[in-house]
Amino acid sequence: VIANVKVVPVYWGTGTMISASAMHGFYSAVVANPHLDWLSEYDTNIKAMDGSTGTGQHIGRGTVDTKDYVITPSITSKSLTDDNVQTELAHQIDTHVLPAPDANTIYMIHFPLKTTIDLGGARSCQTFCAYHSTLSKGGQSVYYSVLPFMGTGSGCEGGCGSATKDLDNQSSVSSHELVEAITDGEIGLVTGSIGKPAAWYDPTNGEIGDICNAEQGTLPGTTYIVQKEWSNKAGACVLTAGTCTRNCTG
Repeated sequence: VIANVKVVPVYWGTGTMISASAMHGFYSAVVANPHLDWLSEYDTNIKAMDGSTGTGQHIGRGTVDTKDYVITPSITSKSLTDDNVQTELAHQIDTHVLPAPDANTIYMIHFPLKTTIDLGGARSCQTFCAYHSTLSKGGQSVYYSVLPFMGTGSGCEGGCGSATKDLDNQSSVSSHELVEAITDGEIGLVTGSIGKPAAWYDPTNGEIGDICNAEQGTLPGTTYIVQKEWSNKAGACVLTAGTCTRNCTG
């Protein structure tokens, strides 16, 4: 898992995309919010399913880089694959355009309108809204999320959230991927059937955001829209600890 997430906001080239300043405000709010506090129920101070010792991590709040990074991609195509994204991310790190990763860093990569990403034959805004994954670089797991533009003309605007504002659906989808990365950071390194190094993953329903897909709410104390996430403890989709929202008893 990612214990104390460090968000690096990245913007892929130029064009029509979500406002960097608006998203920076969202990221700053979400990493310092009770919305992350209850994720401690997914600490790794327990034994794994195969009986091996857990990693002993405690999930807490996080930080956001002070800078928004607008990169000039060396890959100029508007039709990208996940391999392209990984190659470009590694290049931008190697050339010191982006800060070097550590065990808590995640690069939240936003893409402009008309840029499509192919993930194993599935296409952005047709099959998926966004995803998070992992690459291994010099022995370091590098966490990243692919976040297409959700606004008018993207194809995502009708199926990636019920909000009417571009920012609301973008923040909701981003929160989905951010929390899933925190609780299952190395899913991109899994080959074959689900097992290590996957963390919190249900073989039937997927990660904790997938189970609550498109169930939105307001980030406590703010006006930002986020997606609810699955709590094993509550047995429901929640925004914060103790806020059962579905299939509640007692």
